[in-house]
Amino acid sequence: MKKEILLFILSNFLLSGCVSTYKNPEPIVGTAKVRFASKIDIGYKNINVYFFNSDKDFCATKLENSILVASLNGIAISHNRKDLSLPLGEQFSKEAKTEIVVKADEPLLYKMGYYSPGTYLSTGYVQGFTGGGVCLVGGEFTPKLNHIYEVTYNIGDSKCITEIFDLKNRVDTNYERVLEKSAHAAECK
Repeated sequence: MKKEILLFILSNFLLSGCVSTYKNPEPIVGTAKVRFASKIDIGYKNINVYFFNSDKDFCATKLENSILVASLNGIAISHNRKDLSLPLGEQFSKEAKTEIVVKADEPLLYKMGYYSPGTYLSTGYVQGFTGGGVCLVGGEFTPKLNHIYEVTYNIGDSKCITEIFDLKNRVDTNYERVLEKSAHAAECK
């Protein structure tokens, strides 16, 4: 019995490093809210959400200067998911989404998807050890003050995509998804 308890405590201590890799610098004033959500279930693999401080970091072939915000789906010990009860989120399971507060009126550079060591290609695919493709794609948009956004991740037609919606409150208090016009693919030179 003592051996099992000691093993349990030791395992938790060693796994606590997984928790410390997540960073989510949430501002206090001048904010918007964003839901990152996956439209696919990929079994045991995580769909990670990354933030970047600069175009240079975004365009780098490695994710070493990125901020890992959350992991969706998958088997990560700590996914760092948050639920702010944003509207229109019912279609996503709690494992497939995270909802966070971000600074408004500043560009938000993000990537979503799989990552494994390999060569980053201009198509957004990363070649993994198994020879199968993994998909990492990103973009940029400028959240407006007090707005609510949704960024979805999906795979179709041999490529991964994200879509960004502004969740607009209509007169009858129901919300609707409106494609965000400021969103665009971040360009790397």
